[in-house]
Amino acid sequence: MMVLSTLFGGGMSSRLFQEVREKRGLCYSIFSFASMYSDSGHFGVYAGTSAEQADEMLTVTAQQLAEVAMNVGEDEVSRAKAQLRASLVMARESVSGCGDALARQIMLFGAPVDDAELLDQIAAVDAASVRGVAGDLIGGGQPAIAAIGPQSSIMENDRLAALLAGGSA
Repeated sequence: MMVLSTLFGGGMSSRLFQEVREKRGLCYSIFSFASMYSDSGHFGVYAGTSAEQADEMLTVTAQQLAEVAMNVGEDEVSRAKAQLRASLVMARESVSGCGDALARQIMLFGAPVDDAELLDQIAAVDAASVRGVAGDLIGGGQPAIAAIGPQSSIMENDRLAALLAGGSA
């Protein structure tokens, strides 16, 4: 999930940043995030955009996630894994970073996990597993949309679900 989040929306080289922000200019900020716990979790996308561009931004974002589920290569996964490993190691350079990481590990695994084991788990991720996780997200239930700003009409959850499923709703 973390490798998926990193390659999908985890920085300036991510699919979301490149396609939604740089290529199409649909937002000024966009990223994905994943929160995982021992019994649940969520995957989300944040985007700062205008009401007029919200539907197109959501459409392109859904298309990009569907594309990851069908076609992500080992080279893209390798870049995301390197970025994730670097962030894990750099987070250890501060006391608060260590505390945050330990708290997340306890919430997720029930106990702290050795850094070498985490790095091994990241190394074990391949393109097929990333495609599988993305596919599970797309088919895993109804998405939710939350918007803050002036009241406007943005797409319904059902339409977003259809887009994620590869439809053209």
